[in-house]
Amino acid sequence: MPVRCHALRSARLDVRDRVTPFANGRSNGSEAPGTPRITPASSRKKARILMFAGKLVAASALALSALAPSFSFAAQTPKQAPCLLGEYLVTAVSPYLAQDQIGKASFPRVHGASVYVAAEPGLTAEWLKLRVEQHIAVMQRGDMPDCALDVGPMRVEVDSTGNGFAVRLISSDTRSAAQILERARLLVPE
Repeated sequence: MPVRCHALRSARLDVRDRVTPFANGRSNGSEAPGTPRITPASSRKKARILMFAGKLVAASALALSALAPSFSFAAQTPKQAPCLLGEYLVTAVSPYLAQDQIGKASFPRVHGASVYVAAEPGLTAEWLKLRVEQHIAVMQRGDMPDCALDVGPMRVEVDSTGNGFAVRLISSDTRSAAQILERARLLVPE
């Protein structure tokens, strides 16, 4: 049933309002069956907002499900590389003592640590020294508070001991030498 334009103007309805017939020809009792019902624009606007909210929730759930695997891997990756000496089986750590001489008197003083590493197939003293020196060079870009190699300027010496290797970490500074020894002791399994 067509609606005349003057009927809409006389009811002072918004241009965006829609005229729709009642479903199944039923009414709320005040109109005759088959009489058109006027749906205000505000109802349609609410419906659009609800549809948009539903789409937004669905899109957010899809995006979060795509990102979930990356969050699970982020918790597993360490912030920094582990200390190189922790990769090897450290059997013992002892203070590296050197004789300091003042006048005619000489006394032993801690100059670092001797870290004893168990022998492994293919591991040589030269290779171990090279790896330690490379690790020291790389660590100057970062901070590793528990690594004996991240104390400051030090000299590295590696000797074969028959059943393993003695890695001597030597520092001329007394404070650095004490820190080297303290951190190296953390490498020995208990």
